[in-house]
Amino acid sequence: MKRLGYSSLRLAPRPLFYAEGFTSMSSLKHLLTQAVSCIIVMSMCASASVAGTKPLTWVDLMQFRQIEGPVLSKQGNWIAYSLRPDRGDGEVEVRGTDGGTVYRIELGSDPAISGDERWVAATIQPTLEQQLEAEDVENGDDGPKTGLALLDLSDGSEERIERVESFLFSEDGRFLAYKLFEEEEDEADEEDATAAEQAAVEPEPESEAEPSEGSETDEEEDKKELGTTLRLRQLATGEDVELPYVT
Repeated sequence: MKRLGYSSLRLAPRPLFYAEGFTSMSSLKHLLTQAVSCIIVMSMCASASVAGTKPLTWVDLMQFRQIEGPVLSKQGNWIAYSLRPDRGDGEVEVRGTDGGTVYRIELGSDPAISGDERWVAATIQPTLEQQLEAEDVENGDDGPKTGLALLDLSDGSEERIERVESFLFSEDGRFLAYKLFEEEEDEADEEDATAAEQAAVEPEPESEAEPSEGSETDEEEDKKELGTTLRLRQLATGEDVELPYVT
C-alpha cells in the first residue's frame, strides 16, 4: 500500500443527481421510492400467486420494511435502496432495472452507485444487538463503528472494510475515497506511556511549575487537528493509496 504525505483533503457530500423535468431532489426521491415500492409489491404478488393466498398476520406486518434513500445509476440500469424494518437489522437491495438481477448487502444503508455502473458502495451499520449493548455501557468513542461494503456488479462479489466513517466515488467511477475512523489507542499502552513520561521528569520541590490552564484542552485540540487516514482506491486494480492526517 502506498503512503503519501500530509494532506488536508475534505470529503464533500455525494453530488446530487437531478433528472430532467424535476425541480427538486425531493420530487425525484419520491418518484424513485414509488417505483421501488411497485417493483417489490409486484414481486410479492407474483410469489403469492404461485404459493397461494393466506391471511395477513401481525408477524407479516412486523416484517414490512421501509424504503429509504433510493438511487438510480447514471445510465438507468441499476437502482439501489435501503430496506429498514421497524425493529431489527436492515439491508441494501440492488436491482437491475431489467428485473433480472438482485443483490443484497446485509446491514447496509445509504448506497451509492459508481458513475460507470460497475460498483455499489454502502455503509455497514452495527447490528441491533451491538447498538443495544453500547447503550448499556458508556463506551464514549469506543462504541460500535460503521464500516464499508463494496459490491462488484459484474459478479456480485462483496468486500467489507471495518471502521469507515465516510466514502465517495469519483465522478467517472474509477476511484473510491473512504475515510477511516481515528485509530483506537490501547488503554494499557496509554497508561504505560504516561507513567514513563512522569518517571522521566523529576520536578524540583522548591520551584515546581504549575500546569497552565487549558493545556489538556490544547493537547486534545492538537490531536483532533491531526485528522485521520483517508484511502484512495483505484477500483480497476484494487490498489489503495493512503493519505494520513486528513480532516
